[in-house]
Amino acid sequence: MEYLRIPIQPASNEVYIGFAYYHTVLPGLSNYTLLSFTYNEQLALALVMSNTGQIYFRRFMTNLTPDSGANVLAVDTWYYIEVKVVKTQSASAGDLQIWVDGVQWVTIDVGQDSMYSALDISTDCITFTGYTVQTRLFDDLYVCDASGSVNNTFLGPIKVATLYPDGNGNSNQFLGSDADSTDNYLHVDEEQSDSDTSYVESNTLNHIDQYTFEDMPSGAGQIHGVELNVVSSSNPNQGGLPQEGTEVARVGGTDYLGDAHIVSGDFFHHSTIWETNPDDAAAWEVADIDAAEFGVKITA
Repeated sequence: MEYLRIPIQPASNEVYIGFAYYHTVLPGLSNYTLLSFTYNEQLALALVMSNTGQIYFRRFMTNLTPDSGANVLAVDTWYYIEVKVVKTQSASAGDLQIWVDGVQWVTIDVGQDSMYSALDISTDCITFTGYTVQTRLFDDLYVCDASGSVNNTFLGPIKVATLYPDGNGNSNQFLGSDADSTDNYLHVDEEQSDSDTSYVESNTLNHIDQYTFEDMPSGAGQIHGVELNVVSSSNPNQGGLPQEGTEVARVGGTDYLGDAHIVSGDFFHHSTIWETNPDDAAAWEVADIDAAEFGVKITA
């Protein structure tokens, strides 16, 4: 991996990000960027690592003190790193923090400037940076801002459970790539998209395709949200005309729509996150997810 860019929409001046991290070799140079927090492509604040494995914040060409001192990221070891970033020209206590495995390693001094310029007022993109001479792995990622009543601060070390469709749901109105609507889930259950090798399709308003999913893994703890990921494309046989669709969660016998997306041209990745169970606005429980169905709907 050279780069992984995560857009933050809407942009936020207070962001939290957590991820599992592993590397096999320390960088040859100091000030090696792990993550950057940009706004309108401005060179900006970064989480960096020294050639001894210390981690700290760096604003453009200036290291912000302190670094993680005796705490270092050793090779061949998994860590869970969490970072809080508030951009300001005079930091308050706690505006910039680095936590590793649930322990705070770094918080910068009060009054320090964490903005690249007066234009760098927020964060609209977080970029992960790869390293060509080592294995660098990232996993179990979350990103939060300070808005809303849930998921508005550090979540602590988490795990992301990936579940795949394993059966037909309440409605199967799309046409499968095998020219029928039987067992449509078999066309959308691959771990990685196979483009147009197998798929389901429809251009009929209000058509819904839903699927049951694998059960949650045993021992699952607090659930911070459910994200449904979809890969879609406009059908070239329909002239490539844009359509609008959305993700659907079916919980307790009711369909709940996600965010609407315009679909046109090439394959497009989009998703909806339900931070709480839409059926009762309470935290998700394992039984809720195991009994739910998820799918897609044509909305325009």
